[in-house]
Amino acid sequence: NFNAVRLQGLDPNKTYKVEEINVTSGDRKDFTESGKSFTGDYLMKVGLNVSSPMAISSLVIEITE
Repeated sequence: NFNAVRLQGLDPNKTYKVEEINVTSGDRKDFTESGKSFTGDYLMKVGLNVSSPMAISSLVIEITE
């Protein structure tokens, strides 16, 4: 089980969308925060939970304004 990953260098007042992008067609996303939006302040102070109940080999996350 991993700790939350806190990001750095974001604008605390902007909103960022978080999306898991390494999903093959038809597979469900394991990253529960995928598709959600968070403030830069939240992402820098609280972070993202990258834990998964399933064994994963990798997780690619795209974060956009």
